[in-house]
Amino acid sequence: VDWGAVFAGRGARRVELPTYAFQRRRYWLIEQPKTSTGSVDHPLLTSMVELPEDGGAVFTGRLSLDSHPWLAAHDAFGAVVVPGQVFLELALFAAERTGRGRVEELDLHAPLVMTDTQDALTLRMVVGDAGAVSVYARREGATVWVKHANGVLSSEADGTSWPRDEATYAEVLDAAAEAAGVHTDGGPTLVHAWRGVSVRVDEAGRPALSVESAGARAISTEEVRAHTGGRESLFHVEWIAPPAPPAAGTGADAVVYACPPVADATPEGFRALTREVLSVVQKWPADERTASSRLVVVTRGATDGADLGHAAVWGLVRAAEGENPGRFALVDLDADAELPEEVLRLDEPEIAVRDGRIRVPRLARVPALDGAPSWDPDGTVLITGGTSGLGALTARHLAGEHGVRRLLLTSRRGMDAPGAAGLVAELTALGAEVEVAACDVADRDAVAALLSGRSLTGVVHSAGVVDDVLIGALTPERLDAVMRPKVDAAWHLHELTRGHDLSAFVIFSSVAGTLGGAGQANYAAANAWLDALARHRAAHGLPALCLGWGPWAQVGGMADRMDEAELRRLRRTGMPPLTPDEGLALLDAATVPGRPALTLPVRFDLTVMRTQAGTGTLPALFRGLVRAPARHTASGRASLERRLDGLTGAERRQLLLELVRGHVARILGHDGAEEVPPDRAVNELGLTSLGAVELRNALNAETGLPLPPTLVFDHPTPLAVAALLHDGLRPAEADPAAPLLAELSRLEDALTVLAADDDAAHAKVTARLEAVSRRARDARSGVVADAGPGDALAPASDDELFEALNKELGLS
Repeated sequence: VDWGAVFAGRGARRVELPTYAFQRRRYWLIEQPKTSTGSVDHPLLTSMVELPEDGGAVFTGRLSLDSHPWLAAHDAFGAVVVPGQVFLELALFAAERTGRGRVEELDLHAPLVMTDTQDALTLRMVVGDAGAVSVYARREGATVWVKHANGVLSSEADGTSWPRDEATYAEVLDAAAEAAGVHTDGGPTLVHAWRGVSVRVDEAGRPALSVESAGARAISTEEVRAHTGGRESLFHVEWIAPPAPPAAGTGADAVVYACPPVADATPEGFRALTREVLSVVQKWPADERTASSRLVVVTRGATDGADLGHAAVWGLVRAAEGENPGRFALVDLDADAELPEEVLRLDEPEIAVRDGRIRVPRLARVPALDGAPSWDPDGTVLITGGTSGLGALTARHLAGEHGVRRLLLTSRRGMDAPGAAGLVAELTALGAEVEVAACDVADRDAVAALLSGRSLTGVVHSAGVVDDVLIGALTPERLDAVMRPKVDAAWHLHELTRGHDLSAFVIFSSVAGTLGGAGQANYAAANAWLDALARHRAAHGLPALCLGWGPWAQVGGMADRMDEAELRRLRRTGMPPLTPDEGLALLDAATVPGRPALTLPVRFDLTVMRTQAGTGTLPALFRGLVRAPARHTASGRASLERRLDGLTGAERRQLLLELVRGHVARILGHDGAEEVPPDRAVNELGLTSLGAVELRNALNAETGLPLPPTLVFDHPTPLAVAALLHDGLRPAEADPAAPLLAELSRLEDALTVLAADDDAAHAKVTARLEAVSRRARDARSGVVADAGPGDALAPASDDELFEALNKELGLS
């Protein structure tokens, strides 16, 4: 390699090597040598050891979602449950290798549950001399083996070998369940009982499975949680070093906006700052001059609870980024720190700089903890918004499951609230003393009066309202209307309960505060403020737990007000709603002492997340939770342009029309693009404003075009959108002057070789060039020149014109 050429123009320079020894850490696996007698060729198992005394055998292997990604298809309530057919195949392999050919029986006693890519399991299968078989697993770092299955192998059939390659292994396993007549429609199931199973290979070399019977049972969320401690749906945010340092000269153009300080550390002050930043954020996407740039909003103390107002700004900007991908970024600094130039080159939407170190956020599962929720059964627990929704559900749970005997429930209408009387009767029947108070907890005086003379041991703040609107239409009034019930109320409870001996201060927030969300800028800002309050309290030694809930169903919340199309959109994001039983189980798991101040109880669909990782659309926050494959070398636009290459104009328009119709059909939940009329306005087909944002973002990603937020309003039909895409993707037209200019350059070179002293030749050439120039100007203006020696040039083609010039100049 010619290193001088490689680094030419890049500013590289030679430096002296350090005088100390290099530190080495290997990041690749070193294949260990295997003995011919111990190794086995199997997708899950690596070795086999024959037991000398009883003629049995021990098989060992390793299982993880990283090495066996096909397991992700068996998602159950946010975790992966290894299917029963995996255990059956292991037993069949053991039968084959030990000279037996049949699994007489195999029973699964405990499901094998995996939560994420960090879960790596060691498998061990033991076969005794009488054909008894048992399958065990142990997590890396654990000391206890768990028996998951046991059964009996027999010699009634010959051990049949069949090819087991990683590419077809998952398909064969699913075929096993189908052959056994097991159908998994309607919810996660586990095939747990196999009887009389053997394998033969047909003439084509394909394995054929024979099953006498198989039994399946449903898997419940409680069962999954029992094997994970609730970790499968409890998350928190970790701040880590960026995966790769930014290279010099990389990164999009950035405009830095320094968030002003909070003028007044009160609820009104926090809301006033958010309103001020809202006006800046609303103008940015609409400014065509900055279409290729992103706005970097710089805050201080937003991510560690030091500045609650700046934390609300993070929620607001997160939502704006969700509606306008790539147009915004957030950087949080220490109080007196300078903005490092290299952070502007990072391909990350959120960055924090702490003590000079650059950090980026990643979701991770909370650490496993033992213990019980910290509710004092003899004290009084205040629940805001306690007469309906999550507040009422929590009240029932505390009284019925945790023995809390005194409950103080608030709502704006008190006992006049719908269902309040029935709730009180129900709680009383559970043995609780219940008081329902009419109180606007956003009013400090009202909260002070409510708490006067009372002693609380627990607080649950669940009150809140939702008013979804795209950020371009968000008004300061609508922003305040959503922030007040959450921000103002939580601040008053924070200040007015300082003298109480609290064992729990639990705030019901939303995952929107952490992830943002299109159409929820006001809600995201309010919840991001709540998240910061919990960090602030924890930093000052006060009890604090903020639960950033995912969506719920069947409790009167936002998900219950969605139509089917909106629910499909929610599932496409990978966040199916929690049922009441799932949510309450997560509440118990989250309130075990020792949880992070901000804990996110959310059911994420790992299959959807991995699909997003494969297409390059996985949000950066999930990159620690779901391992993304190697980045594709071609962008979405490059891939689309390859499909368009070589097509006629009509064919290009048709392909783009089908592309638009396909995305509209997917968003609306239709079976195919043919159900979307090309000439009908998409809003008449049921596309909501949030659906319009999703369509615009999907087309942005696939075409690379900076499509406007008002795409479907300016171009209401699929035909109109496709026409816009066609214009934006139209290949550059060849310059019609290019061939003429090239020929003139050749003529110019010829002119330079004319003898300098040949005046007659120069005069002849000059006259002809002037005539050609005059005729070109006349043709441009529409004037037809008189017939003359050059008249034949008027209707001539470019080639004829050049040929005539060459003849005149004696160059032919």
